[in-house]
Amino acid sequence: MRGRIWLLLGLAVGVAIAVGRLPLLAPAGASLSRAALYVVGSGAAAALHAVAKQGGSSRTLEAIAAVLSVLVPGVTAWLAVIAAKGALGLRKLVALAVLVYGVASFAYHPALGSVTTLGLAVAVAAAAVMATGPVVAVVLSALAGLLAAEVIPALLPGRGEVALPAHMLSIALHGSGASPAVLAIGLLVFAAVPFLMAARSVLR
Repeated sequence: MRGRIWLLLGLAVGVAIAVGRLPLLAPAGASLSRAALYVVGSGAAAALHAVAKQGGSSRTLEAIAAVLSVLVPGVTAWLAVIAAKGALGLRKLVALAVLVYGVASFAYHPALGSVTTLGLAVAVAAAAVMATGPVVAVVLSALAGLLAAEVIPALLPGRGEVALPAHMLSIALHGSGASPAVLAIGLLVFAAVPFLMAARSVLR
């Protein structure tokens, strides 16, 4: 529950940046989201290139590219949440390792020095628990919140962001650029799935 508070705080910060409530953090948020999207997008491009090298047809490549274009933001947000939860877990392991080192020193070193070492180890472990994990978790979950607040409204009907992927998918499936509404709805569902998985990860 305590870890979830940091995740929810980060999500709130990300949404606040996206809607303009924290203008001082907007440049940093935009830079972070671009970098994250680039990393995940590069992986998607590499997968697409691998399919092309295997002799995939142009229609197959267009269909994959259309789906990936709407999946990348959500997958990026989902990975950010997973990494945030990992940071919260890792800080506990780091703190435990430092504390074990202090206890070992207490057992094998002279009394005065070992007591000092144990006290230092406890202090460092407490600092690791209080600072490292939550800070990283807030930043990563803020990235997820920022992406969700920016991408999901843009994909809603009438905003036009899904028009190009739907057009590409229509060409791939039917050989025609006419994109029926069912394709746009299908792409919206695909785009929403990783965001829903990210939300589920936060709430679990």
